[in-house]
Amino acid sequence: MLVKLEIDTGTKPEVILEATGHYSDPVVKFVLEEGYKVISINLLIAKQMKQNKLRKTKTDKIDCQNFVMIYYQNQYNKNYLKDKLEGQLQSIHRDLQQKIAIQTMFKNNFKQQLVRIFPIYGELFSDIYCEASFQILLKYTHPKCILKATKEELTKDTVKLMGMAKAGKFILNKVERLIELANNCYPCVDHDDYEVQLLQDDINQIINLQKLIEARKDLLINLTKQIKLFEILKSIKGIGEQLAAQFIAEVSNLDRFETHNQLIAYAGIEPSVYQSGKYNSKSCSITKRGNSTLRHILYMMVTCAIRFKNVPIKLYFNKKRRLEGKPYKVVIVACMNKLLRIIYALYQKNEFFQQV
Repeated sequence: MLVKLEIDTGTKPEVILEATGHYSDPVVKFVLEEGYKVISINLLIAKQMKQNKLRKTKTDKIDCQNFVMIYYQNQYNKNYLKDKLEGQLQSIHRDLQQKIAIQTMFKNNFKQQLVRIFPIYGELFSDIYCEASFQILLKYTHPKCILKATKEELTKDTVKLMGMAKAGKFILNKVERLIELANNCYPCVDHDDYEVQLLQDDINQIINLQKLIEARKDLLINLTKQIKLFEILKSIKGIGEQLAAQFIAEVSNLDRFETHNQLIAYAGIEPSVYQSGKYNSKSCSITKRGNSTLRHILYMMVTCAIRFKNVPIKLYFNKKRRLEGKPYKVVIVACMNKLLRIIYALYQKNEFFQQV
């Protein structure tokens, strides 16, 4: 059909379709590889166009007419053919985010079960999710299991489970504290209840997911090291390898943004505008129409950068926060905006950040 249209009209047709995420990806990839331009219509714009009609009708013909109107109003995004690395990075990062979300769910469930089985166990470790904490819980899940064992058995097992060479003062203190907690604890369930097995299953799931998460992080960093933007991001104080890799995975290619304003809009941190007559609002929130994952990454970048003294983002933060008296979250968003402009300028000039 496309070839016939090209022969009849003498020009290459442009393919217009509604952006449906991974459902439309195979079609977009095929058409781009055949040398045709592909235009994606944003779902919000398409919905707004439908709502402008007085009659509530939905047909394929009307949808096509709406897409043509959007096309001639230039309210669309042009697709480009991603190289193999770009596609891999985004897929790996989205999988990483999914694994982290699943692990968080298991951690919340783990805490709920732990409160019922061993309520004051959290006093033994500052981080109950550490490897040593999990290994001890897998061996002695219920306080009754601890009280049944002798002090020598507990010491021997603790040395082995915590990966120590011998039972030093640290291990002995841990064992004594463990016995004390078991004596002072009143669990809601018995040691042979099925909830004990559920807690052990949650622990194993968290451990396995943590291994997968670390593997995904290492893979993401190794792949993004091939991209010049990686070293540019690392030159900014407060941005490490992990944040740099995640930023690149979400942005893909900065060359597709003609100006820094387009990049800011893609992140969804541009201020919204509300004006009517003589009234012009001065306190509008950000649009949040862009990539929510990228916003989260930018937030982490800024919160890390403002910990260092004499960093431009920190100085900008102090100016907005102390001199102008802006609220904390407003200043953070302004810093995110500033950081994106810095990154875009460094990339365009192919320069590393120079600390003044």
